[in-house]
Amino acid sequence: WLIALAFFFAKGFIKTGLGNRVAYLFVSLFGKTTLGLSYSLVFSEALLSPAIPSLAARAGGIFLPLVRALSEACGSRPDDGTEKKLGAYLMQTSFQTSCVSSAMFLTAMAANPLSANLAAAAIGTTISWTQWATAAIVPGLVSLITIPLLMYVIFPPEVKNSPEAPAQAKEQLKAMGPMSSDEKVMAVTLVVTVGLWIFGGSFGIGSVAAAICGLGILLTFGTVTWKECLGQGVAWDTLTWFAALIAMADYLNKYGLIKWFSNGVTDLVGGLGLAWQASLLILTLLYFYSHYLFASGAAHIGAM
Repeated sequence: WLIALAFFFAKGFIKTGLGNRVAYLFVSLFGKTTLGLSYSLVFSEALLSPAIPSLAARAGGIFLPLVRALSEACGSRPDDGTEKKLGAYLMQTSFQTSCVSSAMFLTAMAANPLSANLAAAAIGTTISWTQWATAAIVPGLVSLITIPLLMYVIFPPEVKNSPEAPAQAKEQLKAMGPMSSDEKVMAVTLVVTVGLWIFGGSFGIGSVAAAICGLGILLTFGTVTWKECLGQGVAWDTLTWFAALIAMADYLNKYGLIKWFSNGVTDLVGGLGLAWQASLLILTLLYFYSHYLFASGAAHIGAM
């Protein structure tokens, strides 16, 4: 239910335009140079990731259209051979870092709660929203800081300054006008919900209960309607399929298949006589490259 509720939150962000406002605000403040522009896009996307649990929704609904508009404003277009001036660098950087932000928070990607539920079913370990964020925040921030710099070196943009980007962002903010009442409700709801995800455990409030409280606020003020929630087919599909996958994993564990598979892998890798570091590297590489066989992260995690 947590991931389905988070999809309803994503609907509110896109409907109210709050996601675009946050992105344009970052760009207007830090986008004078190409590197600053990339960081403004990276960290605004990371800021929104806990409340928008779909990489496709964040990228396709907010950031990739924004990157294209900013690139074209700086004279970089894919159809006239000028893509390497700015657009190619921003697109590559945004794509690479969006994968990082998707792993930083339990609600940033549909597959993350599935991972947590499978862990609970297999080994009896419950991972809370706060525990997930605490474990991921340091490597996540290091990656978000490093990737734009690394891309700047190995895939450098021809344009090093982007004065047009802040100007366009300010124009867009001016066109959007002051925050609407729906945007304010959405912003307050985000703060309340994330606050409950972080501190709610101390008061016996679980992640799902916190998300229900947030959705209740949005429905009460009409920021999101129940009819719009019912129209979120992806959310209901995710809820249905994840329930089936979790039930399947529970029975696989119950009948010993997971234990048998784990022992087999342990014997195979352990039989090589390698140190645990090398064994971990082999398992990581196997998991990483096996992703080519799956169309989504959720399918990959559910199968392996």
